Amino acid sequence: MPPWNPVFGHLLFLRSKLAQYPPGVVLAVVIKDIYKEHFAHTEMFYLDLWPLVECPSLTVCNAAASTEVDKRLTTKPPLYKAQFDLESGGSQLLSSNGQAWKYCRGLLNPGFAQGYLVTRVKDVVDSVEIFCENLRKRAGEANMFPLEDVVSPLVLDAMMKQSKETWTGNANKATTLLHKPIE
Repeated sequence: MPPWNPVFGHLLFLRSKLAQYPPGVVLAVVIKDIYKEHFAHTEMFYLDLWPLVECPSLTVCNAAASTEVDKRLTTKPPLYKAQFDLESGGSQLLSSNGQAWKYCRGLLNPGFAQGYLVTRVKDVVDSVEIFCENLRKRAGEANMFPLEDVVSPLVLDAMMKQSKETWTGNANKATTLLHKPIE
């Protein structure tokens, strides 16, 4: 069990772990390593990050357990907003509830029907080829760069092709995910 402080919970522990990574590291990478180092014998664990997060967070590291936990969540906890909105830049499907969630989900549903996806495989392959080319180019520069600079355009382009049958052309552009908050 990582060290816990009655005032700071696991924040001091988390700070010591974050110091081992480059600035701007995605928190999920750090949490994965904490799991491997301290909790590999179990499927889930709590982290107390108060006051950043108002309640202890249950971190689930097993796909079957994660599915079961997710089935029992009727409302997404505030931690989802703290974690996912920070990484995605604002409200979105993973952190929204109620009508906002229904609206987002409705936009994406048609693009993920099995019969439709089969017809769009070529488009995904085309986007991934551009992604691989861009990734090789950036990796050859020998400078560290945020992976999201290459991944975000791929994801946006692939989603737009699948969901709306429109091509954004973003897979071959340096861009960031732009969106309007839904709440």
